[in-house]
Amino acid sequence: MAKWFSTTEQEQDPARLQKVARAIVSIAGPRHQRHAVDYLFQIAAQHPEASVEKFSQGFSLKDSILIEPFAMLELDTDLASRASKLLAEGTTSERLMTLILFLDFERGANDVSFWIQRNDTKLIPAFLEASSDQNEMVRMRALNVCGSLMDSRIASRLIDMSRSDPLASNRGFALQLLLHNQQLTQEVLACVASAIESDASFNVRAEALNHLMLKQPNNDLIHRTLLMWARSGDTETMHTAIMQLQYQPPTVKRPQGIDELIQLLADPEWGLNATINLQTHLGKFDCIRQFAISTLGSYQGQAARALPILKAETDPKTLEFSQNAIDLISGYCADLPVDAIQGKWQLIGGDFPDHESSFLPLDADADDEGGKVMEIAGTQLLIADKCVGHVSKARGMSEGIRCVVLNSESHERRFTVSIELDRPKHNRFSLHLIEKSVMFGIEDREGVYEFRKLKNKD
Repeated sequence: MAKWFSTTEQEQDPARLQKVARAIVSIAGPRHQRHAVDYLFQIAAQHPEASVEKFSQGFSLKDSILIEPFAMLELDTDLASRASKLLAEGTTSERLMTLILFLDFERGANDVSFWIQRNDTKLIPAFLEASSDQNEMVRMRALNVCGSLMDSRIASRLIDMSRSDPLASNRGFALQLLLHNQQLTQEVLACVASAIESDASFNVRAEALNHLMLKQPNNDLIHRTLLMWARSGDTETMHTAIMQLQYQPPTVKRPQGIDELIQLLADPEWGLNATINLQTHLGKFDCIRQFAISTLGSYQGQAARALPILKAETDPKTLEFSQNAIDLISGYCADLPVDAIQGKWQLIGGDFPDHESSFLPLDADADDEGGKVMEIAGTQLLIADKCVGHVSKARGMSEGIRCVVLNSESHERRFTVSIELDRPKHNRFSLHLIEKSVMFGIEDREGVYEFRKLKNKD
């Protein structure tokens, strides 16, 4: 090995360095790989790009041709001892190379994880020592490893880093690892609360709030913080608050967001003069109030209690947004009936795959007319003179038709709708309803209703 290494003195050609490194590993074999590691690190240090400055600029030895020789090493106890020594006592450059070459190579994350767990008494203290390095990249990489091996020592170190690391992104990352891998003990909650209330970086405060919202959506600190930020008068802070108030996925139940938006919008001046230039999936906004109104509309039927506050909007800057929100929450556009299907219609057939129950309380084989005739009056769907739902045209660039059906408990079921008319006589039409599933992996339900127009004499 010494003979091969001697041929690389002053060598900086990556291809030549790789050839010698591969030869050294092959000669050493598992029995002598402890010595091979020493040579490999000296070879890696000769790489023309291997400096802390280059690492900080994004260069990674993982992507270089030196990765192959390191991947040939067997993950044994001797290697753990060598890695521990480099992490605990090495220079910043040696720590970086250890973290990159031992932990990022392509042998597989599970293999590396098992190796660390088998040698945790050596490696975990070394990672914790490296997490105090002066270089932020070393600290971040050591953090990343520690976060997947959570125990009381690592949790304590993450709490300390979330409070004291000079780099905001590292403090935020420490909080993320804590909340993802650690139970919400009082100590962890106190750490998160401290970050939300007093971290020097607003990005860290917002990130901590977001993580807490996913873990404890009903924590009162979230409520108090969001309202405080929304009323701060600082546009960026207000924008962040409304982003956090957007409708969460079904796994996060936080209906308080609706009431918080209602509280904010109850002040007719709030958010009108907080100017923004924002384009999101909800639309384009010039002020925070427009954004908040559209955010409230995104809750759709769950936000029915917000209709009075939305109908009270009078400022020209927000009228269009409040009307769109009302339409979304109502499930239909009250002033946009579908003219072509007004009148009485008799159900003559349908298609309900997999024998799914009917969306509408109609039966083509019913003995009485009330069980198979539907009247469309304006936007109302009437069966036996009872309103069972609404159907309307949609506003703007959204889907062409809106439909909401009320069940016996007056709960709403919303549908994607298409209507096909039998032209040119218009005496028949098909109502195609698709009920979107909110659960991943559950198929949408569909139903097709075929109707015949009833003339006055019918």
